[in-house]
Amino acid sequence: MKIKTVILQLLRFHTVATRVATFSSLLNSLHLCLSSLI
Repeated sequence: MKIKTVILQLLRFHTVATRVATFSSLLNSLHLCLSSLI
């Protein structure tokens, strides 16, 4: 049971990390577009 909970926590952390990475990459691309416009 403990191993199962650890795996679930790791999966949850992985999904959150991928969401944060996608969001940061989107922000980076937006920043690049704005800086190129200015």
